[in-house]
Amino acid sequence: MFAGGVLVDNTRWQLEMRDPEALRPSGPPAVAVSVVHCELVAPEFARFLHTAVGFRWGWSNRLTWSYERWLDWLATPEVEVWVAYVAGAPAGFFELVAQADGDVELVSFGLLTPFHGVGLGGFLLTRAVERAWALHDDLGGRTRRVWLHTNSFDGPHALDNYRARGFEVVAEEARQREVPDDGHPQPWPDAGWRPGMEGPRPTVAEGGGQPRSART
Repeated sequence: MFAGGVLVDNTRWQLEMRDPEALRPSGPPAVAVSVVHCELVAPEFARFLHTAVGFRWGWSNRLTWSYERWLDWLATPEVEVWVAYVAGAPAGFFELVAQADGDVELVSFGLLTPFHGVGLGGFLLTRAVERAWALHDDLGGRTRRVWLHTNSFDGPHALDNYRARGFEVVAEEARQREVPDDGHPQPWPDAGWRPGMEGPRPTVAEGGGQPRSART
């Protein structure tokens, strides 16, 4: 996975929600945000989202995907990509996939680092769960379960955010994962990124933002 990588302990959790009434919505974020369904997703944009959000948390499984594999995945009718925009810039995203027997998996979810700490994570997760419960309805079926995986390499508040929205842990697994031996994952080869190097942060609106609801 990494040149000169080392193995470290890691915990992986599976969480699920079996009733839409179990969702505990988050309040509005402190910035104005719009959440948009990306109906025409280019592989370049999808890969950017995964890299920009996930490089700190070891999201490496798609880095080797070919252009054709990205095209095939994004053309799958059961796959949806939604993006949160703040001040015209992508701030985070979520990716859903409708599965057999009424399951919907929250495959990917996260924020770009400059948008942490403004209440956007709980808000975007609320929108993701709301859309997940409606997804099978739009495909001619009915959603029966929304589920996901997270692990101890994900953002420090990831597991707490999922639980706060109403997800329950149903499985836990201790394992090992490979990480860079210098401790600094990179968004692209030779980027030279180090902690503290971040993009500009959004201006927090007085009294909170005016988020637009995701279209379902």
